[in-house]
Amino acid sequence: SLDEDHLKSLLRLGSIFVNKERVFSETEIKENDYIRVHSFPKRYDVESVDWKSRIIFENDAFVVINKPAGIPVPPTLDNSVENVSYQLTQTLGIPLYVTQRLDVPVSGLLLLAKTQNFQSGLIVF
Repeated sequence: SLDEDHLKSLLRLGSIFVNKERVFSETEIKENDYIRVHSFPKRYDVESVDWKSRIIFENDAFVVINKPAGIPVPPTLDNSVENVSYQLTQTLGIPLYVTQRLDVPVSGLLLLAKTQNFQSGLIVF
């Protein structure tokens, strides 16, 4: 059984799905709803990163950062907030779009698009 504080933490991380949709707040559950809970999501140390200082270059179309090792680029299935994409979106106050991925343990230069048009023309997975 999960206590209330643990459930609130899981909601904040995006670790709970109802009918295959990620939920971030209390949600009414109906009979026959499909609920999936990642009760022990993998955690990443995003709080110790100075995200602004990681920016190497920025213009109207994209931003280049020095990705820290140990943090995923896109959201993961069990944790949608402790990742590079979400953290930089919060730091810059604009949506960012993944154009490439670097493995979690890897650090290095990473380009994120500021527009979906730029992203669609530059996906290099």
